[in-house]
Amino acid sequence: MHFIGVLIDMVSGEILNANNVVNFATGISDFANHPEITIYPNPSHGKVVLKGTGFSKIQVWTTSGNLVYWSASSSEKIDLSGLEKGFYIAGIELPDGSLVTRKISIIK
Repeated sequence: MHFIGVLIDMVSGEILNANNVVNFATGISDFANHPEITIYPNPSHGKVVLKGTGFSKIQVWTTSGNLVYWSASSSEKIDLSGLEKGFYIAGIELPDGSLVTRKISIIK
């Protein structure tokens, strides 16, 4: 289980601080910055594509920490069209166990 405290620049969408990402099973911080992993289009009407090198699990949380999407598939296409408009945080787990976070903006 992961809990994420994220500080986001609301103008650029850049994640400024995600040091509170902790794997509670091990107590080890596993935040990794991988600029090659992107989500587009962003903002989106709900259907997004994840582009980057290998990943094993995708989770999406509301900004208040509620899990709203989870997949163990390595599919690059994610359908979030059932979500309300707003900001979400995607957690992308890589094969080495590190967690990459990205902001997703859903517009309607």
